[in-house]
Amino acid sequence: MLLKLATSPPRPLDKGKAAEEYPEIPKPFNVKDKVKYWPGGVWGNPKKASAEKGRKAIKLMTDKIAEILDRIEKLK
Repeated sequence: MLLKLATSPPRPLDKGKAAEEYPEIPKPFNVKDKVKYWPGGVWGNPKKASAEKGRKAIKLMTDKIAEILDRIEKLK
């Protein structure tokens, strides 16, 4: 999924359509029915989003995944 996001062509940022939401997902975090606890799929205030914040978030996630994969490679 992250690779798909990182390689997709940029689209205009669509701000203001989703409602602000702070879901209360029970622990452990991986519940099967996320829609039950997170109906809008938004975490926080989407009006604060920006393309730059999105680029930074994707870079942070992909860098962390690369770091984890490097650690796994070193274990072999």
